[in-house]
Amino acid sequence: MKKSFVFMMGMISLVAVLATAGALPTNASAAAAGDKSWEEAKTVKIGVALYLTGPGAQMGIDSRRGQDIAIKEAGGKINGKPIELVVYDEKGNPAEAMKAVTRLINQDKVNAIYGPQLSNSIFAVGPTIEAAKVPLMGGAVGATWTRQGWTYIFRPVVNTYYTNLESLKLFKRLNAKKVAFFHINDEFGIGSTKDMAELLEKAGGYEIVARETHKAGDQDFTGQCAKIVQSGADVVFVVVLSNDAGPIMKQLRKAGFNKPVIGDTSFSAKPVREIAGSAANGVYFTAPYILPDTKDDIKNFKNPLLQKYLETYFADYKEAPMSENTYRAYDGMKILMRAFANAKSVEGPKVRDAIENIDDYEGLGGKFNFKGAKGDGIKISSFFVIQEGKVMELAP
Repeated sequence: MKKSFVFMMGMISLVAVLATAGALPTNASAAAAGDKSWEEAKTVKIGVALYLTGPGAQMGIDSRRGQDIAIKEAGGKINGKPIELVVYDEKGNPAEAMKAVTRLINQDKVNAIYGPQLSNSIFAVGPTIEAAKVPLMGGAVGATWTRQGWTYIFRPVVNTYYTNLESLKLFKRLNAKKVAFFHINDEFGIGSTKDMAELLEKAGGYEIVARETHKAGDQDFTGQCAKIVQSGADVVFVVVLSNDAGPIMKQLRKAGFNKPVIGDTSFSAKPVREIAGSAANGVYFTAPYILPDTKDDIKNFKNPLLQKYLETYFADYKEAPMSENTYRAYDGMKILMRAFANAKSVEGPKVRDAIENIDDYEGLGGKFNFKGAKGDGIKISSFFVIQEGKVMELAP
């Protein structure tokens, strides 16, 4: 699979012109009088900055696939204009993300951007995006970056604050009073656990008995796991990237913690269960959607749009997606395409305004409404638990 993605390492300028031309809904009145940017544009140029190499590369690979499916469904065009992608590898690193985004803005002159994929990186590029007035669809779930007052940055997935609200119900369901935190030491982990600590304090009756962290790239978590066991916690709230979740669960169980774990959307990834094995059993998590293990699993999904998407994914790639980033990248690209179609313009402020006025996009994650939402267009998620190596949906 890696060989098929070698062409993406570096810059790719791709004009996605497919045989069957499709049209997205239009709203010509959204274009201001005198705006000739649409008729003068030869293509709609969308920049892409993804985590394509390194330990989290699967996130970028599946995201590219999601974007390609979205473009394919549109016939490669928006109201007759070919879609041109310019893709860079941001390597899951804020410095690399800044290089990629700066190049997309200054050299490639893109009209909008999807990515980066980690919250740290979005924080790094936020001021640059605002100054350039280029709409960006960020691929990360950390809640804090849409609280910065930035007006050109949006999100195509539910953020951690809203999944934490749902997770609070899991704490109650499990009758857990003593809570340990284990999180990655970045904006994603710090922000999510801060929000959860405040929610637990407001709910009352909970005690945080341990707080353990790790850095990206760590492999040995035995010290943190031992401290969590010694704390006497009833449950561990784990906020980590999916590539770390499997090893952490193995080491946590080996250290003797056999009680429930509450996580987030990272635990939906199949490699978590493949790496952790039976150690993943007893993990509860909240997410807007989950991944199938096999094609046969599609029929068990309740969302018909998700079923259709996965049928296409299996047909095109002959395997199951490994990262739910494929869903959010698909929704993100569809939202950007809808905004260009409604704005009938490639000018950043008009495209930004068009995104903010989308209130009826039915996506893989649910119904999106960006009006007055300050960049967050969706708030819903569901409950899941891993049992016998399978992800099972829980009743609310």
